[in-house]
Amino acid sequence: MMKNYQQEPTKRQKRSTRARRRKEPAAPKRPCSAYNMFFKEMRANMADNEELPGLTSMVTRVSTAWKELPQEGRVKYELLAQEDSVRYRREMDAYHEEPGVRLQQQHQLEKGSEQLKYLPKV
Repeated sequence: MMKNYQQEPTKRQKRSTRARRRKEPAAPKRPCSAYNMFFKEMRANMADNEELPGLTSMVTRVSTAWKELPQEGRVKYELLAQEDSVRYRREMDAYHEEPGVRLQQQHQLEKGSEQLKYLPKV
């Protein structure tokens, strides 16, 4: 006779049951890394030359070019990434200064939701 048998959930099933934290639509975009800045520029160059390959081959080409790029060549992209990080921090400070955002954060903390990653200075 067969007993009740329950199969253990796979990793994918376990992962999908977790609640995802939703991004606020009005929140600023996160800063790009130096590699992301390099990727955007390379993609624009490929589009200008009309040699847009498939995504997989494009990622392979760009990642190979990034690995072969000397440290002096990376400085430009690291500076761009730092500027973008400063922009993000400035926009986040302005975003959290809005009165509705503070009230929403306080409500979430009172409600017992997960700890917020970014709390503004009071």
